[in-house]
Amino acid sequence: MARGRRKKGLTLQYSIPEALPAVLCDRDRLLQILGNLLSNAVKITGEGGRVSVTAQRQTTAVRFSVSDTGPGIAPDEIPRLFDRYWRGRRASYQGTGLGLAIAKGLVEAHNGHIWVESRLGEGSTFCFSIPAA
Repeated sequence: MARGRRKKGLTLQYSIPEALPAVLCDRDRLLQILGNLLSNAVKITGEGGRVSVTAQRQTTAVRFSVSDTGPGIAPDEIPRLFDRYWRGRRASYQGTGLGLAIAKGLVEAHNGHIWVESRLGEGSTFCFSIPAA
């Protein structure tokens, strides 16, 4: 099921199939992970941009993705993105640099994996997978 909503010059979309497998997780922590990724995507995406949230079945897990049409991330900055307090050279919004480190810790506590796919000028997609029950 795909849905979209436009607010203050930003389009928010989601696509989550109705028949996803259950995952073994702390519901509140899963929502915290998604909230951190979504908050970052909204902050970095300019007016007229798009933020998308998706979930999809994998062989033994569920993959969640938050994509944006922001400026993208330089390849040399990607290895440090999940470090505590690191905000990058181009950080243009306020923050402590803890959101991605917290998200990583929570994903790993659920025996999952988190990563980013990004290209300068084309936006970013932050993904994480949680094992299916």
